[in-house]
Amino acid sequence: MTLSLRFTPAPAVLSFIAFSALAAQASGQVQITEYMYSGLDGEFIELTNLSSLPVDLEDWSIDDKSAIAGTYDLSLAGIIDPGESILVTDRVAANFVASWSLGAVTVLGGNAISSLGRNDEIHLFDAAGATVDVLAYGDEDFPGSIRAREVSGQGCDAGLGVNDIYRWTLAAEGDAWGSTTSVNGDVGSPGVFIAVVCPPVGESYCVAAANQTGQVAMTSLDGSPSILRNELEVRCNALPGGAVGYFLTSTTIDQIVNPGNAVGTLCLGGSIGRYSASAQAASSSGEMSLALDLAGLSQPTGPVAAMSGETWHFQCWYRDAVLGFPVSNFSLPVQVTLY
Repeated sequence: MTLSLRFTPAPAVLSFIAFSALAAQASGQVQITEYMYSGLDGEFIELTNLSSLPVDLEDWSIDDKSAIAGTYDLSLAGIIDPGESILVTDRVAANFVASWSLGAVTVLGGNAISSLGRNDEIHLFDAAGATVDVLAYGDEDFPGSIRAREVSGQGCDAGLGVNDIYRWTLAAEGDAWGSTTSVNGDVGSPGVFIAVVCPPVGESYCVAAANQTGQVAMTSLDGSPSILRNELEVRCNALPGGAVGYFLTSTTIDQIVNPGNAVGTLCLGGSIGRYSASAQAASSSGEMSLALDLAGLSQPTGPVAAMSGETWHFQCWYRDAVLGFPVSNFSLPVQVTLY
């Protein structure tokens, strides 16, 4: 006979397990939302609870590039509610509050242990010493990115929690984040978090012809223009459902109308790479996409690694129909400068 034992936790234990799971979920949503590495009124780091649950910062900590948990203790911040921000500064907390005319915002002062430099990192750790968020920044380490000196760096929604400084923007008085000017002239919005939608990656250019759906197919980019992250995806929508197509790319633009009797305009020139090996049929909603490898973008001579500062252009070639007769067409292209 087989003896079977089953342990059923008491209600209090179940409650603790459920609370722990919710706390872990919430802790992952405490993120770095603003920073200034050097200011006339002091440097600061803003941390915001972006979850729907309160988070207890007991034994939480931050550090700079050395990335050692426990370096600067956040325990005095206590519990932060959903949507609430706290601040860490190298100044005396009361002086920082006065300089920015802050209201009821928790400010932890005297951070001389993990003070920030021009090219540095911000690490946020939970009570167990696990990394919750990281932001590496610096206009020298990441050419073309922001330099948050006397003007704070602000993260838009898709730029938070992904450690991509290229998605961060310098504050400006009266901007979408509600930035103001401190007593001595720094610009930012410490302690006040406003979710701002990130602008699209890249921009459209040239012209395109409508297809059999009556719409113009549009090329767009999703992800990051950072070569280091290598997380860029090209998309095309408003295609005829089921239409077969593939993406083209080049560092040169042109405007060739009806090439090879195709409908529309080829807006790429010079050396044009064709992702014909990745040809696909558009979904029923008229979409197709392709994850790009920035270390090996398509070119006639073979894959080419993108270089920082280069502008690449992308367009979609696809099958279409005019009065029931099969033709080719081109989407409106998109261009992006990579970093």
